[in-house]
Amino acid sequence: MSLNPETLGAFSRTTYMRPGAGINQVLELIMPIMGSREHPGEVPPMLKDGTYAAWFKTPLGQGTGIVHVAHGRIWGRDNVMTYDGTCEVDGDRFTATVTTKRHTEGLPTVFGDDQELELKLEGTCAGKVATYVGTAEQFSGVILEGTLIFSEQQPPRAAEAREPIPKFAPAKLPKLPRRSR
Repeated sequence: MSLNPETLGAFSRTTYMRPGAGINQVLELIMPIMGSREHPGEVPPMLKDGTYAAWFKTPLGQGTGIVHVAHGRIWGRDNVMTYDGTCEVDGDRFTATVTTKRHTEGLPTVFGDDQELELKLEGTCAGKVATYVGTAEQFSGVILEGTLIFSEQQPPRAAEAREPIPKFAPAKLPKLPRRSR
């Protein structure tokens, strides 16, 4: 990836983040670097099958998690809830219906309630970053905002792929010094 003077200028102008600014200011930093439709080699704007880092918030709180998308399904988890549902992609737009289920007791959710929820999400994708808004029928008027950042797995290096995995040899482990009692 190359950075042109215009991109570097946009990046250098945003050197300080306001405390508590959140993901929007982070996106302002990374979006100019990631490119746009006019730049060759860019990822087409669509929600691709794969793994995403997720950030989400409501007026009651915010959280992070991992989300997977594949073959019209969406699922994932964070430190409190698991998610499972379906999604439809139409170009750079997507919709999803996701059911949440608590897996850890005692921690608040971004909706502040312990019940299972059905979320309706609508969003757009620009390159490797998707943003969405969602609602839960159980909490009318509370808007969930979120961002998904595509996580690309790096292929193994050629040397690592050819080397055999060494056998475990406990005798070759370092010895701890003996302590006197």
